[in-house]
Amino acid sequence: MRDPREHLQEGTAELVLRGPTRGVATHFSVSVSAGQCAGFMPFGWAVSEEVASVYPWGVMTKDGLHRGMALAEPRFVYGASAGRRVQVRAYGSWSTGGPFKVDKMVNCGPVTVSFVPGDRRAYAVEFTWAGKGCGVRVFDASDPGTRVSVEVEELPNCAPPAFPG
Repeated sequence: MRDPREHLQEGTAELVLRGPTRGVATHFSVSVSAGQCAGFMPFGWAVSEEVASVYPWGVMTKDGLHRGMALAEPRFVYGASAGRRVQVRAYGSWSTGGPFKVDKMVNCGPVTVSFVPGDRRAYAVEFTWAGKGCGVRVFDASDPGTRVSVEVEELPNCAPPAFPG
């Protein structure tokens, strides 16, 4: 079996940023700044594969705005330096009318976590939404067929970002 990490160079790691599987658009930002909650680089809106394949331009709101999702993707890949702390910030939006019909927008977040990626490791970073709350979960997905939960530090006092337009 081929090693899925063979493309990773020594000293690097890969983060795959994904939203929930259905209906929720998730905005991701990443920072490697030494300062907590600083220096975030926005990646954009991640939507489910289902939404991205049917409507790759994003979801139009009833007031005619694209809700910042003009370039929605099912996932984003970030190449990180192994051993260097990474901060990931995410927030989600969904419509009570479903993914293709906007009724009332519901938002959750931002949620910010940090962790230190290991050498030549691949991570699934996922925005989750359960009940009235949301979060970010990180899994080491380096070995085929296994996902091991990674301990993260939650950063609850990060200021919300300006709307990424």
